[in-house]
Parts: sequence; C-alpha cells; structure tokens
Amino acid sequence: MSSIARPTARFMLSHPAHAIALGFGSGLSPVAPGTSGTLWAWLAFLVLQFYGMTDAQAGWLIAFSLVLGWWASTVTSRNLRVLDPATSSGTRSWRSGSCCGWCCQPGSGAS
Repeated sequence: MSSIARPTARFMLSHPAHAIALGFGSGLSPVAPGTSGTLWAWLAFLVLQFYGMTDAQAGWLIAFSLVLGWWASTVTSRNLRVLDPATSSGTRSWRSGSCCGWCCQPGSGAS
C-alpha cells in the first residue's frame, strides 16, 4: 500500500496555488477540514456583505473564484502527485469554500 501525500503548512506556503487550493490553511485542519473551509467562506461573505457587496459583485466573485480555484487545485494536485487533493490526501480544497460557502450564501436576499 502506498503512502498518502498529506500536505503540510510548509507545502501550502511554497506556492500561491497551494495556499488557495488548501483554503489558506483551513484544508489542513485535522478535524472536519471541509467544514472549516465552509465556515471561513461564510465569514468572508458576511464581511463582504457588511461592506456593501452587491448581488452582481457576488456573482462576479463566484465566477472568478471558481476559475481561480480550478487552476489552484490543478497545480496543487500535480505537485502532490494525486488526482484530487481533497479525496486523496485527507484535506479539503477550495471547493468547500467556493462552491458551498459562496453559492449557499446565508441571508443573500435572493428572491
């Protein structure tokens, strides 16, 4: 049985794509890394909403973060030599924050 590549804080800080893909450290959490990423994303959303982010700006942010996250996860997967860092290494990547946190925005006011 081959060993599973587990990213470390040092690995995360070695390339900007690693930091993005690993949720700036939330994906390294030993307990519920996906939940940690989602909670950070919701907190970021609430802060941005407080400072006046409009629905159109939120839409552009979601589109940009999906493209950025796709790139970052691809780079990180290659460098970890795994197909998907979220399933192969026990971490959670940008998807937890980007897809769940941004798309399931609490109190987004959508009607």
